[in-house]
Amino acid sequence: GSDQDAVEMATSRRSALENKWVLLHLVRCVPLMVVPSDHVAAYAQFLQRCCGGQLPFLRAWAVDSLHQLSLQHGQLEEQARATMEAAAVDPAPSVRKRLRKILEGS
Repeated sequence: GSDQDAVEMATSRRSALENKWVLLHLVRCVPLMVVPSDHVAAYAQFLQRCCGGQLPFLRAWAVDSLHQLSLQHGQLEEQARATMEAAAVDPAPSVRKRLRKILEGS
């Protein structure tokens, strides 16, 4: 599908968004697409929810994607920074490792 399809799915409240693999796909596709300005707030909210989720791998990639989205849309910079600060003290090693990769630029 198109970028718009992914954006619409991520910003909806459909039950499909309870599937961890659907969530991961929607989180991971952020660096590969352009999120239209009128959907940025909703997509950021979706990513923020994922950052607070139970699954460490989903939290790790949601932090990464929120950072990537903030590079596209500067108004998210403060939100992304706060999320990265929280990731620095996340109990899951995978989340902290992903943060180190973000800070290294990879």
